[in-house]
Amino acid sequence: MTRTLRQMWAAADKGIAFNAMSSHVDYRDEGLFYVDPMQVFASCKDDLGGHPVLCQDYVTRPGEFPFEFAMYVLKAPLVPSEN
Repeated sequence: MTRTLRQMWAAADKGIAFNAMSSHVDYRDEGLFYVDPMQVFASCKDDLGGHPVLCQDYVTRPGEFPFEFAMYVLKAPLVPSEN
């Protein structure tokens, strides 16, 4: 995953976006890859030098923790508009 993210980062002009399966789940399938969202966040910040945004608000079952997350990593921080 790290190698792929580095390749994506090198090819990107403004940033990258991807989703992954969270390691914070109550069931695991042997054929899938799970990762801790905070480890990915730290890697994107520290290793890539980007400005990561972690979104894990997609819940498929009410009351349950999301089983996947999205990460947006920007090359420059967002600047709020004056509008």
